[in-house]
Amino acid sequence: DWMWTTSGDLNINGTNLVAQGTAGNVFIGEVTLQLPPTAVPKRHTFAAIDAADGDAEFNISLHVLQIFRASVDVIEPTANTPDQPISLNVSEAHRFLLSLENPGNGEDTFLLSAAARSVGESTAPEVLFTYFDPQKTLGALSTGIGTVDVVLSSEIPALSPFFLDFTWTSLGGENIHDVASVEVQAAQSHEWSVLAINAT
Repeated sequence: DWMWTTSGDLNINGTNLVAQGTAGNVFIGEVTLQLPPTAVPKRHTFAAIDAADGDAEFNISLHVLQIFRASVDVIEPTANTPDQPISLNVSEAHRFLLSLENPGNGEDTFLLSAAARSVGESTAPEVLFTYFDPQKTLGALSTGIGTVDVVLSSEIPALSPFFLDFTWTSLGGENIHDVASVEVQAAQSHEWSVLAINAT
């Protein structure tokens, strides 16, 4: 899937690079390579000698660098109504399933983390996260599933939306990460109790 193009006095004929010009004069041309996003990180060498002219030698090397990318999406749970927060009971474990992807062109190791984020400038709600295999090594263009249990503190006010941010960070690239955010809220509890003040 590599795409080679030429200009000037150079052209490509099948797998041959051909120079055309006037004998005894210098020829000038450019070779341009368009690499696909999935090009594997590797060093390549290209060497050839003209069959008719031993002094006409072509010798270059090319190093395809690894591109680090990250992608994460929340699979479930999802909101019952679009654009509305997901309601979660406090003090109960809720399992979040995440799609984890390595869109890069080489094997990479990633770390999954999560945090609660308030709406506005208020203090972030207290949320406990439990991770299952948060560090994964994925090949190029491969995917995996991440599992995180989320427990909302009983002190979180009901029906006050906030965000859970799930971050998928490449350990190979510098500051390469992706964040999937989901809006949640503590479900309203309708429990009540009766206390006898005076009994005879």
